[in-house]
Amino acid sequence: IDSRFESEVAINSDAEIIKLLERLGYVNDAVREKYRTSYKFSGGLVELNQGPIGPAWAEIEADDEEEVKKIAHQLGYQANDLKAIGDVDYYVLKTGLNEKDVLNLSFSDQK
Repeated sequence: IDSRFESEVAINSDAEIIKLLERLGYVNDAVREKYRTSYKFSGGLVELNQGPIGPAWAEIEADDEEEVKKIAHQLGYQANDLKAIGDVDYYVLKTGLNEKDVLNLSFSDQK
């Protein structure tokens, strides 16, 4: 469970957003592909993710920590089942690879 700010905006093309980020001074650090299926559930959002390696995982997003725990409980999980980790830490935990080996992951690389 974490409380990082996220905001979603619509873009017309990948090239457009890359150009904008580069103009703002950002440098591409890593690329990690994943498939995501999102479900609105009980006032929150449950997202099922599958990356190119390792097992699939779910993310629960809600207004606050108590709402996340409530949704998790409705799905059959307890608070101690929940982990607040990012993609890199998840891949390291589930695959045994080191951090540098999971910074750039692509489905095309796994064929």
